[in-house]
Amino acid sequence: MFQVISEVTLKALGQQLKVLRGESITPQTTSHWAPTPAHVHPVASVEPTDQSPPISEMSERYIRESGMAEQTANETRRMIGWFIELKGDRRIRSITRNDILDFRDSIAKRPGRDAGKQVSSVTVQKYLNLLSSMFKVATEASELERNPVQGLRKLKANRTPKKRQPFTTEELTTIFNGDWYQPHTEQNARFWVPLLSLFTGARLNELAQLRVSDITEEAGIWCLSVVRDDAAEEEDDTEGHVVGATFVKNDGSTIRTVPLHQELIRIGFIDYVLKVRQSGSIQLFPELTPDKFGKLGKTLGGQFAKYKKALGFESQTKVFHSFRHGFKQRCRSAQTPEDTHDYITGHTSQAVGRSYGFEADISALKEFVDRIEYPGLDLGHLYRQ
Repeated sequence: MFQVISEVTLKALGQQLKVLRGESITPQTTSHWAPTPAHVHPVASVEPTDQSPPISEMSERYIRESGMAEQTANETRRMIGWFIELKGDRRIRSITRNDILDFRDSIAKRPGRDAGKQVSSVTVQKYLNLLSSMFKVATEASELERNPVQGLRKLKANRTPKKRQPFTTEELTTIFNGDWYQPHTEQNARFWVPLLSLFTGARLNELAQLRVSDITEEAGIWCLSVVRDDAAEEEDDTEGHVVGATFVKNDGSTIRTVPLHQELIRIGFIDYVLKVRQSGSIQLFPELTPDKFGKLGKTLGGQFAKYKKALGFESQTKVFHSFRHGFKQRCRSAQTPEDTHDYITGHTSQAVGRSYGFEADISALKEFVDRIEYPGLDLGHLYRQ
């Protein structure tokens, strides 16, 4: 650059000398400031290549590595299918916040389980949380710079959840005098599971999965060993349809020992247990078969829903779970300490139960259980003759 300026300056001085001497000068038509084409070196633009995985690939890897239950995995695949249907099988780095907002609005317009109603805001939020978890893993793996779901404002509830209500005395009388409880009816899961829930507050699937070996005699007191089924806390109003992990008993399972109520003994539950034990069955209710997610309570829950409908029940707040709510209510009426009935119904962990000494003193727990009464409910017609 300095050399070019110097050449221009010298030539300008030379021309001024010619003018002073009276000599003619030749007009300059070429500017030395304009570089010749040979001096131009254009820089090629390089478009970055997106090497991030498509959302279908990312979701399958997330399902595989997270070890989620089959039911949750199927829900995740269904959600990703909806996204691909709307936006295509995009590479995850190309997915923007606006794409997520479009997807959210699209899900919210889909039909829900109830006829004529759309998907609830709770369900929409559940899918967004799943999507966010996947993007978070991708971000931690440096496949994504930013989670497009993170920070998205939660949807406001678009409907009031149906609160389950305990059965009234009249309703319990109707249930336990219906076709399932006539002298000619077989004593099986349909007969015993509602009664067990009535006097233990246990969840449907916790009772449906009982094994014969779960009924034991401790210090002369018959007890149930109930494995906590956390997924059943999300049981919806359609009797037995549960969102959550398939539960399988193992040595690490949370188990609570619950003494059997005297009414269950009078009705003949122990005789039933001994009969099943003699048959060689492992399951206490061998007629129950698991669904594709391993749940034994779903079919029974559906049968109970039809049974109560046939009995004239119209309220959607009265479901199988109502037995559990009724038991908690009767515990409070009997002035059972909260930590005690929390332990009995499985609202606390095994460790908490042990810290209060419930498992160490079955006789004390038995006293609390036998205090539970349902005033006005007469089950005398079910007593073992």
